[in-house]
Amino acid sequence: MKRTVLIADDEILKLMTLKSRLNKAGLNVITATDGQTALDMLASQEVHAIVTDVRMPGVSGLTLLEKSKELDPSRPVLVMTGYGAVEDAVRAMRAGAEDYMMKPVSAEEILVRLERAFALSRMSHDYQRLRDEMERLSGPREPVAASEKMRAVLEKFRRAAETEATVLVVGETGTGKEVCARFLHSRSRRAAGPFVAVSCAALAPGVVESELFGHEKGSFTGAGARREGRLYAAAGGTLFLDDVDDIPLEVQAKLLRVLEDSTYERVGGSERIKADVRFVAATKKNLEELVALGRFRDDLMYRLKVVQIEIPPLRERRDEIAVLAEYFLKRSVARMGRPPKQFTPAALTAMKNFIWPGNIRELEHMVDSLVAIHPGEQIRVEDLPERLKITGQNPLFTLNLSGKESINLDDALAEFEKRLLAWALDKSQGNQGKAAQLLSIPRSTFQYRWSKLKDQSE
Repeated sequence: MKRTVLIADDEILKLMTLKSRLNKAGLNVITATDGQTALDMLASQEVHAIVTDVRMPGVSGLTLLEKSKELDPSRPVLVMTGYGAVEDAVRAMRAGAEDYMMKPVSAEEILVRLERAFALSRMSHDYQRLRDEMERLSGPREPVAASEKMRAVLEKFRRAAETEATVLVVGETGTGKEVCARFLHSRSRRAAGPFVAVSCAALAPGVVESELFGHEKGSFTGAGARREGRLYAAAGGTLFLDDVDDIPLEVQAKLLRVLEDSTYERVGGSERIKADVRFVAATKKNLEELVALGRFRDDLMYRLKVVQIEIPPLRERRDEIAVLAEYFLKRSVARMGRPPKQFTPAALTAMKNFIWPGNIRELEHMVDSLVAIHPGEQIRVEDLPERLKITGQNPLFTLNLSGKESINLDDALAEFEKRLLAWALDKSQGNQGKAAQLLSIPRSTFQYRWSKLKDQSE
């Protein structure tokens, strides 16, 4: 069977030349001169691989890449970029492109890259099957836990997995909430069932209800047939609601009913359907604050947080940074088909000393970027992004403002001062004179401030 390859490029003459030569090489080539036409083709016919320019009018090649990966994560996508457009290439590799080529690109080069991409796709598919079988035989893998904090977190997930309790996972963006939710599922009595993840933040408000509960034919414009929702797909397993705080209030009420009586109705339907699922939700925001603002139902919050587990940010798990970096390096090298690479000890130290505001996800993306563009076998400090090489980049305090709508400055400053004074007392083993010296202030000033803070907290 001929493989169908979609080539998207706004240079029409180049497109015609590539199509002619690749057709002669045995491929079935279809073309699009803009991203929207390419998306329409993906929806209407089977496409085995995509070759796309990054910059096109309207829908960009990067958007086409992302949509393709949503529809079929295993479909190879090669991107073409202009000379010197390294940032475009890095963004494409981060988004899942198998390879990138600098323009002008010949048909021969595309053929070579496609053959390699198809070969890697087959290997990846075979590897995934083997890994799934190994996990089935040897048990589930655990998330990286090289710190005491993370080991304690995993122990909570293990205990929660022994029950059917609803779990709320709290943590900053990129801390690994879905990884931990999958770990919980793999340890639960529902491990043989499906794990269905829903990114509530990625769904438009008008489609959340249909995505979760499904819909009947004719229930709204465009509903040409009955569609089952994610609850149906997760039957017998676990439904993971990421960014649950983004669910609209009117849908929250319907979700609450599912949690209360384990039944639901499709949109536009009246049949009560049994919901045989275990709910795990995740949020990076403070649900109590959202309840106070009237943006989240308090009854739903209590239903979701029967068990609440907080995942600490990466800056509080520094022992894991080097382990994670090396894991991502090996995985990225294998996925991109690059020669083996390793970090120097100094590079690992620089990574360990960085605060990682984007947490594990930021670390993973940085490693992918290095693998995509770094030509050598060793990755040194000089090869790291500038933000990791700046001395003194670690502040005394970091701010987590996710989900905050307002902040009382006086309270924040008081908390800052209290932590500094408590740190000095701890370092000086309770000796206020020495504590004052550590903070470079008079003893009387220390005593006054400490006494004032204690009075405010009582």
